[in-house]
Order: sequence, then C-alpha cells, then structure tokens
Amino acid sequence: MKLVIQRVNWAEVKINDQVRGAIKKGYLILVGAQDSDGQDEVDHLAHKVAHLRIFEDENGKMNLNIKQVSGSILSVSQFTLLADTKKGNRPTFTGAGDPDHAKKIYESFNDALKKNGLKVETGVFGADMDVDLENHGPSTFILNYQKRKIIDMVNAIWDFDGTLFNTYPYMVTSFCKALDENGVSDVNFDSESIYEDMRIHSLGASETKYCASFNINRDQFSRSYKQFERDEVMLAKPFVGVRAVLSNVIGTGGSNGLLTHRDDQAITLLNDFDLKKLFTGFVTSKQSFKRKPNPESLNYLINNMDLNRSSTFMIGDRQLDVDAGHNAGVKTILFDPDYMIEDQGDPDYVAHSFDEISKLIE
Repeated sequence: MKLVIQRVNWAEVKINDQVRGAIKKGYLILVGAQDSDGQDEVDHLAHKVAHLRIFEDENGKMNLNIKQVSGSILSVSQFTLLADTKKGNRPTFTGAGDPDHAKKIYESFNDALKKNGLKVETGVFGADMDVDLENHGPSTFILNYQKRKIIDMVNAIWDFDGTLFNTYPYMVTSFCKALDENGVSDVNFDSESIYEDMRIHSLGASETKYCASFNINRDQFSRSYKQFERDEVMLAKPFVGVRAVLSNVIGTGGSNGLLTHRDDQAITLLNDFDLKKLFTGFVTSKQSFKRKPNPESLNYLINNMDLNRSSTFMIGDRQLDVDAGHNAGVKTILFDPDYMIEDQGDPDYVAHSFDEISKLIE
C-alpha cells in the first residue's frame, strides 16, 4: 500500500466540474492499493497518518500531528502510484490491485482514518477527477507499507521493557517526579512528550534532552529518577497475550530467553506474574555484557540455550533490538504497540500486539 501525503492549506476534488470533496488545512492523500494489501496495511497506515508530526509548533519545528491542528483529510484513490516505469517509456500497472479489491482497501482505509478520530472527505474510486490544492511548504511525504510474511518461529529471545511488560508509563511517572524534585514545574513539560521521547529514542536520550533544557545536573537527575523508578516499575504488568504466546512457544517445542538491560528486577516481575518458569535463559545487567546492539549477550543466550539461529527470533520494541538480532544472525520482530517507531532497523516482521506474534508460531 502506498500513500502520497501533501500538507495543504486547502484542497478539493471535482468530478464533471462539481466539487465532490473539499477541505481547508490538512492533508491531501493519494492512495494506491495492491492485491497483497489487507487490513494490517490499512490499520498501520491509518494510525501512522493520524500520528505523523509534520505541522509546525510555536517554535517552527515539525512537531504537531493533524489532530493537534484541527486538520482534515481529502483522500483520493490513485492507482498510478503503483506504476512500473523501469522498462521502456510507457508505464505498466501490473502492481496495482484488482479494481474490486483496491476499492475495498481504499474504503477501509478511509473508515480507519475516521476511527482514528479524523475528519475525512473523499473522491470517487475509479472516477475521472480533477484535484486542486495549495501545498504549504511545500511539504510532501511518501508512505509505503506491506506487512512481511515470515514463518518458522520456534525460539524467542525477548526484550523486557516495552515488550513483555508495559513499563513505560511507570518510567514516565518516575521521570516527571525526578523533574519536579529537581525544581522543574509540571507546567513546563508534559508526560505525553516524555513518553514519545522514551519510546522513539531512549531513556538516556530523554535524560540528556531534559537536563540540557532545564540546566539540571545529569548525574543528580539520574539518581532521582532511579530512586523513583525502583518502586514505580514494580506496578507494571505484562502486555495482554504475553502468557499465551510464551506458553505456545514452549508447547511447539521451542524455548524462551530473556535479554534485558534491567537488573534482577525484571526477573522478580516475571516471577510475580508466574512467568519466570516459561523461560530457560536469562541475561540481565548484572552479567556485564556489552549493551545492544552489540550481539555479545544474544550470542551467549543462543549458545547457552543451544538454539538454532534460523528459527530463533529476537523480539524487542526498538531499533537496537532489531540491530542486535541482525548482528547475531537471527530473525527479528519489532514490537510497536502504539505504531510510534519511525526508525525500525528493517525487522523481518512488525507486530502491534501479541495476537499478531502468536500467529507466527508453528
């Protein structure tokens, strides 16, 4: 599935000189669908469009999404996006979807945009249309997505934070408390932005950013954060479906391993939810391996657990997990429950829920 997104001051589509759809500030989106596209592609791209931050904030930086600026969408189908121009001078359109299927995908995409809280105007699928617009910037973005199909998942090595356990909300709470303890009023920051910084980048990058912004001593802030996080993280729970997937791995003859930068607190949480028994290998910060994406710790688990690399997957929520898997010669799954990770590192598969991961197990 392919989208061309233009950030516009206004846009309209006409059929026979009659306006069919019109918007003011927002996106004009051209939509191209393939036969291989399904609901996974529709949901992924609709969520991406809703959260794409390409409108300027008060500092002139692209930092706001379409809902934050009360924008609308004009969605227009365009099969020529899938044209093949590699040979000769006449384009071919064999990559475009069958019209009946493409129409279904286009309409499902528009419905998914609405479910994401967006106001949507449309053209008419297959009609001869004229499109007028005023592109602001100009700013144009191309989004492609096709879910990869992989098989033969037998063994799984899991990251902990943001993968097995939803610890980020509690990390954000700790971060906010540390800012407050270091003299930063809560009117000067918001938890949602901190969450996005942690998810998209890292805790360390977030500390660097906020300590520089508020002139806080980094070591002092880290001590404050760790003090609060120690208790807050113990409130975290596994993501929905974790137990079932871990059990399925074992039930099909595979093994689960844990690879985390956290200390034994991760194992304590696994034990609290009766999940530790589903693992046969563990690496925590206490073992002093080099940090991901260096594959040293992953190679240790693979060798110690006697795993076949061709059927073993590294599963984590950030690019460094994917890079570590590639560096160790295993397949990779990026777990992205809120469709937030932009630099994915070319994983073999992107999953947004444990239900999706369960479908990969033999």
